[in-house]
Amino acid sequence: MADTKLIDMRETGQNKMSPKKQSILLVIGMMAVFLVMTVIMSLVKDHLTIADETLKADIAHLLAEIATALTSVFAVIIARKTSGCELKSAFKFKGFDWSVPIMLTLFVWSACETTTAIDGAILSRSMSVRPGSENSITVISVICSCLLAPFFEELIFRFSFMGVMKKSFGKRMTIFLPVVIFSSIHLYNIQGFFDVLVGALVAATIYYYTENIIYVIIEHVAHNSLCLFDFNKVDLFGSSVYSRRNGFVIMNTGYMIINMILLAGCLVWFFKYFKPKYSMKA
Repeated sequence: MADTKLIDMRETGQNKMSPKKQSILLVIGMMAVFLVMTVIMSLVKDHLTIADETLKADIAHLLAEIATALTSVFAVIIARKTSGCELKSAFKFKGFDWSVPIMLTLFVWSACETTTAIDGAILSRSMSVRPGSENSITVISVICSCLLAPFFEELIFRFSFMGVMKKSFGKRMTIFLPVVIFSSIHLYNIQGFFDVLVGALVAATIYYYTENIIYVIIEHVAHNSLCLFDFNKVDLFGSSVYSRRNGFVIMNTGYMIINMILLAGCLVWFFKYFKPKYSMKA
């Protein structure tokens, strides 16, 4: 009897890690894998001797997406093994609600644009940043940014990260930590960080309630596709939609008002239609 008790006590003492700590370490571990994969692909890119700059940029895009794809496979496996997250259950076609991806796309876009207008107007008066880089648009870059990146990134940050977090944490932490990590790897500059942060918060919230990865993938595809348009060349109410001051994007007043009105409408949809319908399922 004494020996049995001693064995039981030792086994209990070995399992000291709390579920919350384990979840955070798993997310950090998956993110470390992503960084390692990215570094490896970056080293491969640097060792390629290609004179054509467009081709070089296309290969860089492809290598970056290979790193993301490999990470997504690893993350999905880890999420399934540790938290019981089944990938097939996240692709929900039955009872598909088309209003969700449509309104989500409008919600994320208007939220990002409103954030850009506000922080650009405020921060550009006291500091300067390096403007975001503008790459040439090719078939490969479109496939990477509008199809591959949305699919694999949603598997990593929404399905895997949030799936692992949701098993041990409440809504706020489940949404917030993966969003901060997602925004950090998209750190174009401080304005871009806040832009991505707000949009990712909206998308993560919708995913938290629906647990349908299709909704956020559609939004991500649509958003990245809209980003391919050069709004610097678009005039609205007699002036360019975008201009720059100290590296920050400054928004046309009329366009800013349009986005604020659109954002208000999306908030009404969220609180009056979406949340009452899906809050019981979360």
